[in-house]
Amino acid sequence: MGAIARSAAAFNVKTIFVGPETPYPTITNDARLPHIQKSTTRKIAKTALGALDHVTFVPVADIVDSLHALSDDYTVLGLEQDPRSIPLTSYRHNTSKPWLLVLGREVTGLNDQELSACQHIIEIPHSKNKESLNVSVAAGIALFNLQ
Repeated sequence: MGAIARSAAAFNVKTIFVGPETPYPTITNDARLPHIQKSTTRKIAKTALGALDHVTFVPVADIVDSLHALSDDYTVLGLEQDPRSIPLTSYRHNTSKPWLLVLGREVTGLNDQELSACQHIIEIPHSKNKESLNVSVAAGIALFNLQ
């Protein structure tokens, strides 16, 4: 998560919404136990290298419900290899609404419900020597291309 926060800050992303499985640094009114907050924040900050000062983390209880609610204010983009996806390099953001990039889990990616909640599904074209990229690397590439 620290590497994603670092890329987000570099490309002027202000908010990172995180699902219930995703670690996040200490936030205002954090309900987690203090030792969990401290340990998680320390680990994330180590790779974020100052980015935590520039990005706000917002935990959400249900990803799909949250994506539906946020779709009124954002264009929801899922980053996933899927038969419905278009190459990231072909995507053109042509709306006044800001985009919201949805990243999947490291191994399993986005599930069908999460993909259905996305207005567009994009993927990073790459050689087929390797099936996928690390989620933080994919996030950096996508954020660079979407700016």
